[in-house]
Amino acid sequence: MSFMTSSTSSQGVAYARIGAATIVTRYRSGDLDQPTHDLVDRYREVVMAMGDASKPIIDDAVRVAIEKWAEALSEQDEDTEAHWMQAASSMLAGYMLGAAQAAF
Repeated sequence: MSFMTSSTSSQGVAYARIGAATIVTRYRSGDLDQPTHDLVDRYREVVMAMGDASKPIIDDAVRVAIEKWAEALSEQDEDTEAHWMQAASSMLAGYMLGAAQAAF
């Protein structure tokens, strides 16, 4: 397992947030591929069911995905990098959508 610096972690979280914003826009417009849509829905449903208690679960899942992304980055494995960043972004998008719906 490679060592992830706080700078790499912060960079990964920033990329995931940007990706999540894009995914939320595409989700709302119905322009997501089915696997991504399904993953976003799973996390959205968790947030809606658990409310604020879901935040540590989502945070932990995103942290693990960012760690995996950083490992792939250090190994220069672009396919694995893309996979884990997509996963982290999708999880955050699900959280954003679920939190927005739970607020109403």
